Order: sequence, then C-alpha cells, then structure tokens
Amino acid sequence: MNGGLEAVRAFVSGWGEFSCLVFFAVCALRSLVFLPCGIFSVLGGMLFGPAVGTAVTVAGFTASSAFPYYMSRTMGRAWAERHFAKQLQRAQGFIMKNGFYSVFMMRAVPILPFDAVSCIGGLVRVKPADFLAATLLGSIPGVFVYNYFGNSLYAASYRKIILSAAIVGVFAAAPLLYKAGRRLIVKLKRKPAGSKYPD
Repeated sequence: MNGGLEAVRAFVSGWGEFSCLVFFAVCALRSLVFLPCGIFSVLGGMLFGPAVGTAVTVAGFTASSAFPYYMSRTMGRAWAERHFAKQLQRAQGFIMKNGFYSVFMMRAVPILPFDAVSCIGGLVRVKPADFLAATLLGSIPGVFVYNYFGNSLYAASYRKIILSAAIVGVFAAAPLLYKAGRRLIVKLKRKPAGSKYPD
C-alpha cells in the first residue's frame, strides 16, 4: 500500500502550485467510488504536512459528503421507509433533536463509516447547513491524526512514526471505548437506588 500511496503522492505533487487544488478534487470525488477516507488522510499528510494537509483533506471530505447526503435525502427516503420504517423513525427522533450535534459526534467518534453517516444525515433530513458544518468540524480530529501519521512516514522519523502510530491506535479504539462507556452508564442507571457498587 505504501508504494501505491507514493505513486499517488508523486502524481499530485507533480501539479506544482495546483497540487492542493488537485488533491482537494480527488478527496471530493472519493465518495463516487467509495474509497476509504483513511488512505486519503494519510496521503494528505505525506503531501502537505499535518496543518495544510488536514485543511485540504477536511475540505475535500466535506465536499465528498454532499453526494451521498443528497442522494439519500432525495432518492433513498422512500426506499428506507418501505424497508426500515421503525429504525428510520427512531433514528430521526433521536438525531433531529439536535442534527448538528448528532452528526458532529458521529464524525468525531467514528463508530460508523464516513459515507454511512452521510447517508443517515440525508435520510433523517438533517438541515444541509447543520450537516456540512458538523462534517467539517467533526472530521478535523480524525483527519489530523492520520495526516500526522502520513507526514511521519514521509519524513522517515521513527520517533514520530511510533508516536503517531500510538495516537492512531488510540483513535481507532475510540469507538470501542465509547460503546463500553455507554453500556456502563446504562448499567449504572439500571442499578437499584440502594446499590453502592455495580455487579
């Protein structure tokens, strides 16, 4: 995979002063072929470094989220209502209480794939402005982590590679920690009033 990333890096960087624009376009078109976001985040760090790479990658991902969002909002709603009416109603009732916060959390804590969140946002009719703003802001932490990792690979700094790999590991484990925390909270709430410790 590293060789493939290097080939794409060479292609994008070959555009010189237009390389940021080319990479933005590549990230924006990513959802059309359902390629994973992590590869592009790593590549952004290899090309532009953590700061500029994060900005360009996040902008591209936000643009790419619009396609599945609007497709599911305009064409997928009827199909979802026929096949998943109850699940859709529950999701809409929960998410629509605060569309921005819900989408932001799903982006910041990547429990679901990026494009799946975009489809959910469209199906439950989150306001476009809330959806795009939450995607833009919520994507920053994860993209920065992978950009930093990509930059450390390109710089061939073993200390940075070890540090960034550890950060990526923690970030990748975040969904599991989030789910475990939610289960623990639910369990504690169900405890009898006189119980001092959980089972």
